Amino acid sequence: WAYAKAEVVHRGLFDKIADAIITSDGFQKFTPQEITNVAYAYAKAGIKDQLLFVRVADYIVSLLDQKQSVEPLTLSNIAWSFAAAEISHPDLFEKIEDAIMASPANLQKFKSKELTSIVYAFQKAGLSETPLSEKCKEKLREGRLDKLRDAGLPLSRKEPTLVEYRN
Repeated sequence: WAYAKAEVVHRGLFDKIADAIITSDGFQKFTPQEITNVAYAYAKAGIKDQLLFVRVADYIVSLLDQKQSVEPLTLSNIAWSFAAAEISHPDLFEKIEDAIMASPANLQKFKSKELTSIVYAFQKAGLSETPLSEKCKEKLREGRLDKLRDAGLPLSRKEPTLVEYRN
């Protein structure tokens, strides 16, 4: 992650990390967030290691299938990573949506940045009209309106609305 954050791409290092994770029981040694950070680093560095991404997706899917709790940041980062790397894994996106939509309270745990990542990822994956995408967009709009209200900006029908500001 640090290499990706610093925009340093050392292909040999990335290859060795992928090999170590893929060929061992690497997934058992790390938390879901740590594994997601690996995918995030690869996506950020522009390295599309198909096998690594598939293994990461399968690991996250298995956690979600077992109904294990996966943090909002982990879910949004894994979705963003696959979208940014342009790697398709429909089952992963389906399981992410199922996990979040399983309870209305789940969506409330997400911060705006995480919701934005989910919307972006689902849109890049061709899933912009899913119930999850729509709920995320709705929650983001509500958050923006709350910020405008808190700032004392008028929101009556006679006044410009948030939609009008965006056009």
